[in-house]
Amino acid sequence: MWSSLIIASVLVGVGQTPPRLDPEPSQIAAALEAAGVDVLPPPEAIEKLTVLASVASEAGVLARIETDGDDRGGLQETRSFWGVVGPEWRDTSGAHARSVGECRAALIIDQLDPCREALIPELWVSHAARLQSTIVMRLAMADALGPIDRERVGSALLTIRDRAVERMRLVIDDEALDDDLRVEALDVGVVLAGIAGSADESDDPE
Repeated sequence: MWSSLIIASVLVGVGQTPPRLDPEPSQIAAALEAAGVDVLPPPEAIEKLTVLASVASEAGVLARIETDGDDRGGLQETRSFWGVVGPEWRDTSGAHARSVGECRAALIIDQLDPCREALIPELWVSHAARLQSTIVMRLAMADALGPIDRERVGSALLTIRDRAVERMRLVIDDEALDDDLRVEALDVGVVLAGIAGSADESDDPE
């Protein structure tokens, strides 16, 4: 699960740019224990996770690996956020399963493998298109929830909407990309940007 989460984060490039981390295997093990993992993976698996975490950190998608104190509150917040916004990303990963798998294998061997740079824009546009098809319905469903859950779900969806719009802008501005992909990014980005609502990203765990 953790290796998939880290690699997915690397490929989609989500999140803010944190300080560069260079985690050690002991930190990875401590992070897994803090997450409630009772039986740790074997040492060779933790070594692989350390490599993947370093790649993710270099890509600017891991804010921290906690080893001091109990970080369960932050983990719960992150789990709650991704519980809301995860379905569209899972659909996107499924649609690109073969490419993601090949790139994941390449990244384990070579952290500088060019597959990542080629795959990221496709995943961004695919996710944005999927989000465009679901977000209005999901926001309407959130309106039927209680006040706390309505705010939690609505804020998460609008936050990921804002992220998607910004990624579409990056794709549109990248003249090295395929013209058809840039046109699709423009079409999807315009629709997403026109969806009403705003999100306060100050507490966004992404």
